[in-house]
Amino acid sequence: MAKIGVISDIHSNLHALESVLERLETCDSIICVGDIVGYGAFPNECVDLVRAYTSRCIMGNHDAACVGILSLAWFNPYASAAARWTMEELNKANLGFLRGLPSEGKESHAYMVHGTPREPITEYLTTPIQARSAVSARGERLILVGHTHVPLIFMERQGVDAFSPADGDAYSYAKRRIIYNPGAVGQPRDGDPRAAYAVVDTEELRVTQYRVGYDVQAAREAILDAGLPRILADRLAVGR
Repeated sequence: MAKIGVISDIHSNLHALESVLERLETCDSIICVGDIVGYGAFPNECVDLVRAYTSRCIMGNHDAACVGILSLAWFNPYASAAARWTMEELNKANLGFLRGLPSEGKESHAYMVHGTPREPITEYLTTPIQARSAVSARGERLILVGHTHVPLIFMERQGVDAFSPADGDAYSYAKRRIIYNPGAVGQPRDGDPRAAYAVVDTEELRVTQYRVGYDVQAAREAILDAGLPRILADRLAVGR
């Protein structure tokens, strides 16, 4: 296995997911580090695609909430409204799939989790202090995370340095351990509305960041047509 596509935080955005999967057709496999559902208007369609095209998927906090594993008290009113709507929309097979997702996993020489090794589903990994703790807790050279919706890499040097990867940036983990967050497929929050994803080259020991545009307006209109909160539609246009 040479190339692995890495996706996260799809959030029921079918238009974004289809654009990313088209880009990943040449990969040997695809993994998802959580939050297939929530926010968007196509939960069943997105779960169906993840089930069909990924070799491994990890549970995210919205996945957990939409099957009753995580309390909606964790969420703001807009996310809670979307989660309740999603619960009603998901079919039996997809509810069962989400309920059975693991909270962490390993692929080749990588460890993957939606949040952090300490709190796999709910904690945001955003600081070098957290990254040092995560690196110390794991032996793998590459740790893949999601949850923040922002592409971010932590690289072990004398301490731990943080970088914000742009489209096309590549980082080696041959000599240094790294924590990599590919950002969000379905709801980016770094000011770039394009869907974000990454590709791991397991032979070159390298991770490359990518962005791809999709039909944001169609995704927005679907959210509004479903009766979901307008803010969930409007934020797609600005990537926030």
